[in-house]
Amino acid sequence: MDGNVWTRVLYEPDRDESGAVTVPGTAVVDEVRRRLAAPVVPSAPVETVVGDVGASISGVGDRCVRVSVTDLDGLREAAWEAGLGLVDEQRGVVGVFGDEDPRITRRSSGREGETASRSGLSSLLAQARQDELAGNPDGLDDVYRGFVVLTDQDRSTAELRCSARAAYRGARELFQVEVRDGVRHVMAMVDGDEAEELLRRWMDGDVTLLSDPRWRPIDG
Repeated sequence: MDGNVWTRVLYEPDRDESGAVTVPGTAVVDEVRRRLAAPVVPSAPVETVVGDVGASISGVGDRCVRVSVTDLDGLREAAWEAGLGLVDEQRGVVGVFGDEDPRITRRSSGREGETASRSGLSSLLAQARQDELAGNPDGLDDVYRGFVVLTDQDRSTAELRCSARAAYRGARELFQVEVRDGVRHVMAMVDGDEAEELLRRWMDGDVTLLSDPRWRPIDG
């Protein structure tokens, strides 16, 4: 291959009966490494994407392949459209989880513009915690270094924003979760599991979310 070459692992995510991805984001890299060492199990969606993007294969496992490409954006887009996952094995980073929601964009600790994934929420929150502890070791309340913001592009307007935000507060060892839904703005201080639950419910459009007793209103 001429030019820059990127190596990634393309895989078919495990899903439950409803179609939801079952492996949490923080466990994906280890799961993919395990699959690469497992006996080969073919995956038609994976094989189709490999053929479409003209990737070079250097490893095959259980519904996954290690591929090399010169067009990384093309591979990412093809994986996203096919509902497949994509892992940078060397860096231990998941690029695509396989359940990204095209309505919802995410911004987190300097990275923005990508679509949000339900199964990837756990890894986003783990990264936010890591970024906060590294960037704000004294736990100052007016400093935010580790956070994730989700925005529903379909429901947001120039005047009213529909978004959810989680910021790790190191001094309290809790996440500060906020939801804006038009004119309503609420906040809760919760642990990591609860933060993931609230963000997932927001992504799912849970009509009972704003009635949750953990919220308290924020003025403005």
